[in-house]
Amino acid sequence: MKFRVQINGLVFAVLIGGDFKASTFLLDEFWDRELREFVKGEFAAVIPARDVLAFCDTRFAEGVVELQQVIDRVWPTGDHLISNKIYVRRPTGWQVRQS
Repeated sequence: MKFRVQINGLVFAVLIGGDFKASTFLLDEFWDRELREFVKGEFAAVIPARDVLAFCDTRFAEGVVELQQVIDRVWPTGDHLISNKIYVRRPTGWQVRQS
């Protein structure tokens, strides 16, 4: 899979051709092998629409705030909306982040 990661503050955006970036959210290998270099702690990620996937390291509260801002920008007018939640990757899988 060809992709690149764009850094924006403490948040990383996954850029893949097409509209289905959010589907990579479900690929364990993608997170474990391809994105591990960007995050030392736990991943926090958002998939507000099918063409948006952003993540950060939960060790940085400011990054989590930036993820919420991604949701806030996309959600009001986004196309093919998926979720307005922030998820945290744990050993048992993705869980909705508790405020």
